[in-house]
Amino acid sequence: MNKTTIIASAVALALGLSACSEQKSLEQLLASASEHSAKRDFSSAVIELKNAVRMAPKSAQARIALGKAYLEQGNYVFAEKELEKSQQLGIDPASIIPLLAQVKAKLAKPEAVYQLVEISGDLADDDYIVVLTYAGITALAHNDTDKGQDYIGQAIAISETAAYSQVGKAYLARSTQDYAQSLVDIENLLQDNPHLSEALLLKAHLLFGLEDYEQAAGSFASYLTQHPMDYSVRYFEINSLIKAELFEQAEVITDKLLAKFKSAPLALHYKAQLQYQKSLYKEAKANAEQAIQAGSTSAVTKLIAGASAYQLKDYEQAYNHLKPIEGFLPNSHPVKKILAVIKLQLGYSSEAAESFIALEGLTNDDSAFLQVSSSRLMAIGDFESAQKLIEKAEKLDPDNAQLSAQKGFVLLSQNNNEGIQSLERAIELDPSLINVDLALAIQYLKAGDDKKARTIAQELISEHNENPSGYLLQGVIYAKDENFDKAMELFKKALSIAPENIASLYNLALLYTDINKTELAFLTFEQLLAISPEHREALIGFVKLAIKNDQLIRSRDYLIKLYDSQSLALTFALAQNYRLNKQVEDAIELLEEFPNEAMKNTLFWSTLGDSYLQQENFEKAKVAFAEGLKKSPEHYLLNLRYIGTLEALQQYSKALTQTRKAYGVHSNNDRLEVLLAYFEAKNNNFEAAKSMLDIVKAKQSKHYLIDSVQGQIALVNKNYNQAIEHFSESYNKKSTADNAFLLARSLMFNGQQTEAERVLETFIEKNPTKLTIRLMLANLYRENDRSKKIEQYLVINKYSPNNFTVLNNLAWNQYKLGQIDDALVNLEHAYKLVPSNLSVLESYGVVLVASQQYEKAVEILELAIVKGSKDENVEQGLVRAKTALSQ
Repeated sequence: MNKTTIIASAVALALGLSACSEQKSLEQLLASASEHSAKRDFSSAVIELKNAVRMAPKSAQARIALGKAYLEQGNYVFAEKELEKSQQLGIDPASIIPLLAQVKAKLAKPEAVYQLVEISGDLADDDYIVVLTYAGITALAHNDTDKGQDYIGQAIAISETAAYSQVGKAYLARSTQDYAQSLVDIENLLQDNPHLSEALLLKAHLLFGLEDYEQAAGSFASYLTQHPMDYSVRYFEINSLIKAELFEQAEVITDKLLAKFKSAPLALHYKAQLQYQKSLYKEAKANAEQAIQAGSTSAVTKLIAGASAYQLKDYEQAYNHLKPIEGFLPNSHPVKKILAVIKLQLGYSSEAAESFIALEGLTNDDSAFLQVSSSRLMAIGDFESAQKLIEKAEKLDPDNAQLSAQKGFVLLSQNNNEGIQSLERAIELDPSLINVDLALAIQYLKAGDDKKARTIAQELISEHNENPSGYLLQGVIYAKDENFDKAMELFKKALSIAPENIASLYNLALLYTDINKTELAFLTFEQLLAISPEHREALIGFVKLAIKNDQLIRSRDYLIKLYDSQSLALTFALAQNYRLNKQVEDAIELLEEFPNEAMKNTLFWSTLGDSYLQQENFEKAKVAFAEGLKKSPEHYLLNLRYIGTLEALQQYSKALTQTRKAYGVHSNNDRLEVLLAYFEAKNNNFEAAKSMLDIVKAKQSKHYLIDSVQGQIALVNKNYNQAIEHFSESYNKKSTADNAFLLARSLMFNGQQTEAERVLETFIEKNPTKLTIRLMLANLYRENDRSKKIEQYLVINKYSPNNFTVLNNLAWNQYKLGQIDDALVNLEHAYKLVPSNLSVLESYGVVLVASQQYEKAVEILELAIVKGSKDENVEQGLVRAKTALSQ
């Protein structure tokens, strides 16, 4: 049989079946739906009723029946639509108001529920009680306890024994957190009314409140058998199962919800929570983030996303998720501890320290955690915070020798000699701490108490003969006394016991450096760095040795051999070597490719920024310094570099803002006060500049910017002689482009044109790439010096070949000197860059006339007039071109 025959047969069969099927009447559909509803088969009832509505869309009876069926399913949105439609079609209000009250309550529309109460006075008592009860439940749900009590009180007054009155009474007990009594009331009610779903739902919530999560889940499930499409309750069921640690059951229900609503925020949240519980951190993070994108504002969702990112060591993402909820968590919350660690990992040392110090509820077991964190803070130079942390740890475990030792190291790092007492306390608690003995002896040496240091050295040698520490210490003592031969002998003795002892190698390398045994110093540093390539002090000593002896290439080549892209210390050392060796591009490439975002501290960003400054790439330098300030906003030198870069970019408003911020932290700082006066003046805030200048003068501060500020104030007051005096002083101290510009400007305003030109000419002789000064000079030259103007514009054009303003000015001056061909070339270039610019059109048209290209000239000049040109040269040129074409 062919395909056409098959299709024809199928159509005929379908038509035959249709003809044989008798269509139900409206009454039959309603009766069938009623039968299905009686059996609680509301899905089938809905099908029949939808057919009824299609058949008779204006049947109020069909609409209200469909609304009731939707209500029983828990499909409240559709129920509301059908019930309101039946109301519009004239259904008796008495039959619909109780249903609408339930629907509006479920959809959390309090005002609509309250309005229904107002029109319910004529209802039968049982129906009025239903409306009042839902109004009371709604008010309680929206924390309006007085209104809730009023509505439910009215219902109870009508009939205390009515089922819905008892539901309301139980809700009131729940609102006062009397869960046990409320549960008793509900249990009694359910004995007589086992299918009263509102009572089942309240029972579930009460069991949850009593932390009987498994029973709560069962009650939610019972409610959902009656109202399977009430998905909001399904979430309560999932939460109860999770609380009851019935994770598999919870996940089955969650997956079903996600199959139906793949972007539901709460379903994604619970899925993430269940995955986190199974240590599936990647999946948990993905689902939690999807929930957030879908609109979840839950702090717990962010917590799951952040904790998952932390487990995946994605610290930046973890910080982004957890930081916004930090303020909502108590200081005893474990996530606060995680967030403190994350801040430390990311280099937010000040913020991390504050978080650590604020932690509460710590125990003796947390002292080690605080000690490690304190060490990390020490490593990045935040000694003050490290001290606060170690003191917090010491309170938890006061007899811990390691903590006492570390406290000593922290104090001594801040030049606080109380650290010696802490080290002595550590030795008292644990005499076997040789490294602490050694550190204590070094401190005695620094304090000039050589006798105590010698005693420790002798005790170490006699008690620990096979340990290099005693010999190392004696070597340090002899080196201090400049007995270099004896010191060298002792360092070598220490190395014979422990050939890879870092401290001995380091001190020996320093000794060789001091006595100018350069090759031995290099070899010893190289031996040390081969063992410990990240030894920061050794790297510094190695590079300094190379600089001192003009052997940067040797140090560079050795560091390249050692280089590990993950090592921040090596990256710094090699980058600095490149910079000093005038290989700035290599230094930048090395720093830009450093992969570990978490390790990029303030030193990293300042080094990168300084490298960009060497290239005069101020925009990138600005970004680098700004990143460094994110890590440590109070860093003084980094603030100065950032402010200086903003000045170089002439972003004076931003520079002023940053200077004010820095001064807020470093108040009374002379340098910042000068900068404040300077940038206030640059922003035309002259009164503020004067006020700050008074403070600076009172301190008798000396800085070239002081003269600059005084000059700007004199200039704005048109006191040109005084301005020239101040700017001359400033320029003599610091020959910057800005100072040259200001001095020339003052001279020009004072009628000293030749002197102004000379200042700028002298400046560009020494600074040929300062194009802004060349541009000022070109504009400064008189019209009878057009060849000088052209000379400056040609240089500017060489460095900035696509600057249409420069091309236009250059061409016009060439035209005026009769250099028509050159002028035309430059104007054609400018026209291609900005074909609608009026100034370019005017110049181009006039020069086209001069080169006798009349047709093109007419086209360009007419366009210039359309653009609004009033230039006489344009009008005359157009007349000339048209005249030439007419001949």
